[in-house]
Amino acid sequence: MSPYHFLRVFKDMYGETPNEFLVRLRIEQAKKMLITENLSVSEVCEQVGYASLGSFSSLFAKQVGMAPTSYRRKLWALSSEAYRFPAQAIPACYAYHFLGKLTK
Repeated sequence: MSPYHFLRVFKDMYGETPNEFLVRLRIEQAKKMLITENLSVSEVCEQVGYASLGSFSSLFAKQVGMAPTSYRRKLWALSSEAYRFPAQAIPACYAYHFLGKLTK
């Protein structure tokens, strides 16, 4: 199968290119890590497979609607205890629903 044919078949089947698929998976993992791990944004960037913090931040903002640090701050603000990870204090489904309303 040629690379062009593979891309066309993949996009027809999944509605996105392989690169868009990979970016989406990486950003979803980064979102989870930003609210459940006590890692810097740079460390999250590296762990999800990006070498450039600038590229990661730009892609994150494009996909999520806000910068990684803003995303983390908004979710951590939902926690009633200072510096306690929101995943321990609020259900993730509520947090995602709440953030969805903030970004629209």
